[in-house]
Amino acid sequence: MLLFLCRCSLPFPVLACGYVCVEYRLFRLMLFSHTVSIRSTMQEAALTLPACWREAVDVFRNGMMHVDDRHLFFVMPLCLCYLLYVNLVHLRPLRKRRKAKRGNHGAGGFSLPFVNLCFFLLILNSLIYGLYDNAPVRDGFFALLPPLQGFQFNRTIFLNPFLWYLLFGCILCDDHLWGKKRWMAHLLPFLAMASVLLGNTGYNDLYHSAYSAYYRLRHEGRSPDEMSFGEFYSAPVFDKIKKELSYQPGEYAAAYGMYPAVLEYNGIATVDGYLGYYPQAYKEKFRRVIAPALDRVESSRQYFDGWGARCYLVSGTDSVLQMNRKSLPGLTDRNLYIDPKALRTLHCKYLFFPHSACQCAGVRTYIIDRTGGERAGLPGLCVRMEAFERHFKKCHRWNIGLLRHFKKMPQMG
Repeated sequence: MLLFLCRCSLPFPVLACGYVCVEYRLFRLMLFSHTVSIRSTMQEAALTLPACWREAVDVFRNGMMHVDDRHLFFVMPLCLCYLLYVNLVHLRPLRKRRKAKRGNHGAGGFSLPFVNLCFFLLILNSLIYGLYDNAPVRDGFFALLPPLQGFQFNRTIFLNPFLWYLLFGCILCDDHLWGKKRWMAHLLPFLAMASVLLGNTGYNDLYHSAYSAYYRLRHEGRSPDEMSFGEFYSAPVFDKIKKELSYQPGEYAAAYGMYPAVLEYNGIATVDGYLGYYPQAYKEKFRRVIAPALDRVESSRQYFDGWGARCYLVSGTDSVLQMNRKSLPGLTDRNLYIDPKALRTLHCKYLFFPHSACQCAGVRTYIIDRTGGERAGLPGLCVRMEAFERHFKKCHRWNIGLLRHFKKMPQMG
């Protein structure tokens, strides 16, 4: 048993060492630098203990949004039944267990302590996730370990999907449980995969890509509002854009109405992005860029000032933009509210945005067809910051950029 546990635990330190090697800059900044990071100014939740308990129960059942594993519908019921089964087997008289050649094992060669340990860790991770949002618990942890100020120790919840499917594997390997009905154990993995792959979840790119192909077949080549994996990143299109711009590595860009990760994926450096740990001084510089928008939308101001990990250009009228949709649902204003001078101080040379987000008149623009074909999927624009700033100075006296409807745009060849 001890040897088995050692073998199971060996991958964790190996993975941890690999993560430290890859993210060495993050650990250097966090542990060996006096740089003040955004973690020092983040405003954490302050829930009561009953609210923390409800959150722990919810994350145990449904998982965290970043680990949407859909165990609730198929895997969790099986694992809970298996937990009851192995404990009932263990409670049988010792003479009957010896006769069944089970020894001191719960079932199928997997010891009762191992199965119970997995469930204990599932419950423990869920409780930690819930208690992290209780201010006294969180502050006490940071008081004991000051170098870890801002460290989100509730992220142990990311281990729960692994534990659920580890227990699911124990069920499949339990020969005593299945006996002559081993074919049922062979069927269960396919049912588990179906419960995941056929679910319309945020991270199920396979589902969205398949749905996009099906939609085109049924609607004469028109693509749906939801983007497939290929449409989201549009690598061939951005290759053409970079060639047209004579883009050089190291030239910085910003994105509005689209995720900066799209540009980063296509080899374009960005001044914005989803950054969980970066200097507070940079956050203050970027805040000056989006200050006109933050001054207009109080919820956006609270979100950025209280957290700041999403270093994005934001709308000056709408608090939420669904940037994984081509039509940008929730966008009611095509105006862009930024301070272009502040953006230029960050060495930003280009500004990318979907055509449905806003349009520029009188500046050199490039159409981005996110489908890469003749049929427009999510067209967008790339504007040189020099031209945008000239247009801004000419038309406006304040730090609010009104981007007018641009009817005729040169089609990129």
